[in-house]
Amino acid sequence: MLVGVCYRTRTKQVYGKMNHTKLREMMKKVLNNSFVLMGDFNFSGIDWNNSLCESTASEDCRLFLQWILFCAMLLGSFSDHSGPSA
Repeated sequence: MLVGVCYRTRTKQVYGKMNHTKLREMMKKVLNNSFVLMGDFNFSGIDWNNSLCESTASEDCRLFLQWILFCAMLLGSFSDHSGPSA
């Protein structure tokens, strides 16, 4: 079981242009393993309850959600941070 923790700052000067690509590449490398990736990705354009991006979401935001949903489909599981519904 691999466990990853990520904090993505909203400051582009800190994370650079290729950080999003590197994150997706890392997820691709561990895809054949059991893994949990958690953290604060600061993609405010993602509606996690409906697994959709807002119309104003960035391309990086859209690609990240697309990749998360793809991984969830392959692995058969997906959970956001909200916990059980009341």
